[in-house]
Amino acid sequence: MPQNTHLEAVNADTERLPEPVHAAQNPKVIHEGAEKLARALTWLPNCSSSQTFAERGHALTHDLKPIFSSLEAPSQDLLSNNDFRWLYDNGRLLYSDLQNVSVGLESQAKIEHVRTPNGATVPRVLAIAEGFLEVVSYEFSEQEFILFVEVFQQTQALQWRELRELVSALRLVLLEQVVVRGKQLLRDPSGDSHGVGVCVRSLREIGHTNCEGSPDAGRGGPSP
Repeated sequence: MPQNTHLEAVNADTERLPEPVHAAQNPKVIHEGAEKLARALTWLPNCSSSQTFAERGHALTHDLKPIFSSLEAPSQDLLSNNDFRWLYDNGRLLYSDLQNVSVGLESQAKIEHVRTPNGATVPRVLAIAEGFLEVVSYEFSEQEFILFVEVFQQTQALQWRELRELVSALRLVLLEQVVVRGKQLLRDPSGDSHGVGVCVRSLREIGHTNCEGSPDAGRGGPSP
């Protein structure tokens, strides 16, 4: 990560931005979203390998560079923007998660794949991560995620190796959203919110989760 003297100087007692309150989803919405996704994905038993994780990981590393660079010597206009402060105060978290995702997922080329409704072939864990985060508007909650996975497995049971990679897949999708929203912010550092804080807070929440490979998340029927 580029040296960031500003982040180094931030004291632990510095006043932080207020954290947005997670708006709990109706369990029915989570349930319906998981069922809909499970029915929409076609399992591909003869396709267990792709470069999807490697390609998206490389693209993510490239696209985060201008965002990391913006943290080096930000203008006062940027520092006064709430979205940018979420990036500024959590730069090391973003960099650490990027490294973990890059190392963890590139080794998972061989994993169960599915075909999405638009015809794309992707790792099933990535489709689940994207589907869940869309349902909850990118506001991660461990309880809601476990419920989503449990309901999904009533239609498509996951392999244990998939359960171990779900958290990494969530991080990848959230970091990609940070890129999209961060680029919008840098183009237009006005007072309008681009939702960067939601994604950063979710990354922080995932860092404290116990659902990675947990028995509860792995509950379901026989593997396909």
